[in-house]
Amino acid sequence: MIRRATLTVALLLVGVSCASSPVTNDRLPRFEAGGGYRLDNTPPAKPNSNGLFVVLTFSGGGTRAAAFSYGVLETLRDTEIVWKGERKSLLDEVDIISSVSGGSVTAAYYGLFGDRIFRDFEEKVLYANLQKSFLTQILSLSNYFRLSSPLFTRMDVIAETMSEEIYDRQTFGDLINRNRRPFIVINSTDIVLGSRFGFTQDQFDQLYSDLSTFQIGHAVAASAAVPGVVTPMMIQNFERGDDFSLPPWAAKALEDHDVSSIGYKQARTLERYGNPERRFIHLSDGGLTDNLGLLPVIQGLLQVEAPVAGPLQETLENIERLLIITVNAKADTTRPWNFKDKPLGFFKSIFAASTTPLDNHTDTEIMYTQLLVDSMQHAARSGELNGPVDIEFVEIGFDHVIDDVKRARLNALPTSLKLPSEDVDLLRKTAQEILSEHAVFEDVLSKLR
Repeated sequence: MIRRATLTVALLLVGVSCASSPVTNDRLPRFEAGGGYRLDNTPPAKPNSNGLFVVLTFSGGGTRAAAFSYGVLETLRDTEIVWKGERKSLLDEVDIISSVSGGSVTAAYYGLFGDRIFRDFEEKVLYANLQKSFLTQILSLSNYFRLSSPLFTRMDVIAETMSEEIYDRQTFGDLINRNRRPFIVINSTDIVLGSRFGFTQDQFDQLYSDLSTFQIGHAVAASAAVPGVVTPMMIQNFERGDDFSLPPWAAKALEDHDVSSIGYKQARTLERYGNPERRFIHLSDGGLTDNLGLLPVIQGLLQVEAPVAGPLQETLENIERLLIITVNAKADTTRPWNFKDKPLGFFKSIFAASTTPLDNHTDTEIMYTQLLVDSMQHAARSGELNGPVDIEFVEIGFDHVIDDVKRARLNALPTSLKLPSEDVDLLRKTAQEILSEHAVFEDVLSKLR
């Protein structure tokens, strides 16, 4: 009897293990270049026009970033403009949102549900204790046997919980069915290649996988998978069918073999997904490669058809005015390590080595984008560039807060998934104040009124 019971339990565990595979993406039924969730398949719909092109990027930073970016959406909703004689809000003209980690929570919700975000997002997400919700599910009896499987991790519990409790188990197919902008680029990191991984069909083509059946909550969870806290999300890299082909720009870049060009490096990254032995992809926090979500925008400005953002080159040629707003929720936390006569311990050293370079990269990325925008604007006005003459870049962050006490309070907010409601409201209000007082933003509005 005992032997039979033991065998029954063993079979049950095997069955649970098999049923708990974390692979959540499906193989493409057939390869269709240009199909699926891409910018070209997300057309402008009234009241959005293609002449005024607005791009938002939302940084990482947990609830701090989610609330800060939500405050920007509220401000744009309340900002009235006139474009081609039509009165509307500036939010109506947002075409792309590229996001990372905590910023992806807000971007994905707005992409899926539109103005519903202003009715329930605060209570459902910003004022909620998401950390407690995730921990409750991880410790629940219903997930006990599933987590005993080596194929099922806390990452998968968080992804399922996020999908069910925040995004109503909606998929990228539901985003396609909305048939309107903004186009949402949720960014993660391919932990093996060290490259950014965007949840668009352009990227999923390389896995011969169908993004339309992939749940939005799973993408957001991958974008926010902080190393050391949770394991990377694992998805499957399918064998490419005979009908597969690299994008024309990538095939040409490989043929030209200009190893110093951005296009060649990007094409080589795509080519590596074709390795039949690389059966699985491991995705971690998007902030490891780009904590601002700006890289797809930079590639678009450089007129490189990047697989994470779609072919922006043709888009740029057809618009009159381009506005880029980067929401940077980076907190400048003071670390008192230099004030003590004590060597740094192991964990502090690892923390410093993993965060300091990323902070420096963020600052460099902002400066580079501003230089690139200035250069493109000069080239457009001199007739050397076939694109928008008016290009503006607005970056908002805590450094823009003049009041020392308020700035210190903002910088002290942790990167967590739970903040007191008063801190959430402070972040929302601060986003509004920074934008309303930003010289470049005010200049843009004066031309749109």
